[in-house]
Amino acid sequence: MVDPVRAVIEVQDYLFAVGQVAQTSLRSIIGKSELDDLLSNREQLNSGLEIMIDSPALGWGVHIDRVEIKDVALPDAMKRSMSRQPRPSENAGRGSSLRRASSKPPRCWPRPPR
Repeated sequence: MVDPVRAVIEVQDYLFAVGQVAQTSLRSIIGKSELDDLLSNREQLNSGLEIMIDSPALGWGVHIDRVEIKDVALPDAMKRSMSRQPRPSENAGRGSSLRRASSKPPRCWPRPPR
């Protein structure tokens, strides 16, 4: 839905402006998301993306009805890297040892004065 008066008065080229907001919003969402979320939770990402695009567009007299991330194409290097990463079930026992290690003071603490 477009309000033609606001689309002409509030922004110079609403199609270009919406495209720019969409690109920026998509980069932002991808940057904040885990790769697994991008591949499996597209519905939630679509909703967040729609809100991010629709908010400024409403001021320009443009309403965004639907946004959809159709395909996530991964480079071959990324696919190889993902296949080498351990699965969450393989990391189950590592959490406690990491917490214990992080609770120890670092070795470079200053020595107390003598």
